[in-house]
Amino acid sequence: MAEAPEIVEKSVTFEAAPERLWSMLTDQESFASWYAFGGATIEAEPGGVLAVHWPEHGTFRGEVTLVESPRRFGYRLAAVPEEDPQPRNSTVVEFTIEPADGGSALTVRHSGFEGLEGLAADSTSAEIETMAWTAALPLLREALGEAPAEDLPLP
Repeated sequence: MAEAPEIVEKSVTFEAAPERLWSMLTDQESFASWYAFGGATIEAEPGGVLAVHWPEHGTFRGEVTLVESPRRFGYRLAAVPEEDPQPRNSTVVEFTIEPADGGSALTVRHSGFEGLEGLAADSTSAEIETMAWTAALPLLREALGEAPAEDLPLP
């Protein structure tokens, strides 16, 4: 069996304009509508607080690391609930939005798995996050009110 990649990268196109897609990534209520179903806190500024909650998994704390409206947004997220993100217990997610054919192209890049230690290394992996983003991106499309598309990434 092939070894899992250490970086997860998915690219998808949307009908939505870059500004609309940006709000789905940086507005906490919008983000919760397709990703963090138990709620989210997002201070969309470098060093800002980020927290995502799922009732079945708990609250994962993070820190916003990159804000270039409306093109790039990134954060570091702890892999274990209720822990503050540190280099050895967290991964990095970066979204890049580009205008494309009257809509937007979104690339999600999730990295940092090779640096995880202890419980964090046992809690997540590139393989797990590949499945997570593969499930989440169709939900983003649905939250935008768009029909399913052929270009959604498969695992």
